[in-house]
Amino acid sequence: MEIAKRQVGDIAVIDLTGEIDIYNAGQLKSALQELISQKQYRVVLNMKRVSYMDSTGIGVLLTSLNPLKQNQGDLKLANAAESIQKVFKLTNLSKFFHLLDSEEAAIGSFSRN
Repeated sequence: MEIAKRQVGDIAVIDLTGEIDIYNAGQLKSALQELISQKQYRVVLNMKRVSYMDSTGIGVLLTSLNPLKQNQGDLKLANAAESIQKVFKLTNLSKFFHLLDSEEAAIGSFSRN
């Protein structure tokens, strides 16, 4: 998995490429923890190039969500593949995560909060 971080205004965008699984989910966890330690609580994960995510990756997202929300932030998922969206919907995790069709929609959704 490749991780690239960038800023769009006051929103941190993480571009992910590859698979998020038990072997590399720690990298994503570290990237999210680093943003939280830098007091960047509004985060968009651009998942356009993510082909697979296992339960370890979902667990990383769940554990990162609470500290973000406690600081009036959030974690939005953009461009997730249909198979990944389906897992979030079947497990009712879509109640906790905003799954948006584009990075622009994810960034724009912060202004509506």
